Amino acid sequence: MADAHRIRRIALPLDEPIKVARESYAPALDALAFEIEERLKGMVSRPYPPASRPGRPPHLRSGDLRNSITVRREGRRLMARVIQYGMWLDNPETAPSPPPYDARPFFSTEVLDRREKWTRRLNTLLRKEEAARRHALRARMRVGRRVA
Repeated sequence: MADAHRIRRIALPLDEPIKVARESYAPALDALAFEIEERLKGMVSRPYPPASRPGRPPHLRSGDLRNSITVRREGRRLMARVIQYGMWLDNPETAPSPPPYDARPFFSTEVLDRREKWTRRLNTLLRKEEAARRHALRARMRVGRRVA
């Protein structure tokens, strides 16, 4: 009679799924970085004149502010950058001297307000990337079986 309490080992080959997940992370982060950058640049695309009202994103004048906005992947993080003038517009209290303008928040408020949405978007992009990689892996395995 078999021992009901005997430990049985079942091997789960997890190396390949973990590898697929790690390989999927960078392309998904790059895609999300592009989407965030486009969103932030879109907020500063209304032409001047007229000037933006206090509390609203700044309007486009020379394009330097808009062109300075970058979002890039650094390891497992996304880093958003903007020229110093943009940070002073975003939060005038950080300026070295009292600025002659009121706050025109666009950068930090948008990032903070949309953090949950972008986290969900990253999860969606990861699922799509992993599915594409798994599909490609299965196709390679099927081709290998036919050749053998």
